[in-house]
Amino acid sequence: MTTDKSAAVELTDAITALVRVLVYATVPPGGPGLTHPADAQATLGNLSTATMGLPQAFRQIDDFLTGLLADGRLQVEGGGNAAPHVIDVHSALENAADYANALSAALGRAQAALESVTLRDTFQAFAPA
Repeated sequence: MTTDKSAAVELTDAITALVRVLVYATVPPGGPGLTHPADAQATLGNLSTATMGLPQAFRQIDDFLTGLLADGRLQVEGGGNAAPHVIDVHSALENAADYANALSAALGRAQAALESVTLRDTFQAFAPA
């Protein structure tokens, strides 16, 4: 077995690391990566755009595995039938695509809600009307 990582694995390793950094950058109040509401708006917009592409990646992973299965190139350890596993992956990726679409839409709504929100010139504690 080779230890070389594919481009997809290297990229998802990088995404994982970047999410850890993003979590730190958004630590309240006003983590080091957030100074204005526009920062939150732009971050939400970027996350919406990023998650929008996930369903396509999921379909392509599914197509890759389905193709390998159709070519008779997959098995489970010990030589068993991989088809049930690939079917489970297919179902899980369809669910993940649905969730990614919903996540992208929700992030887009959150971004839009911040469109006209700005900082006050002077601090004033929030008092409900």
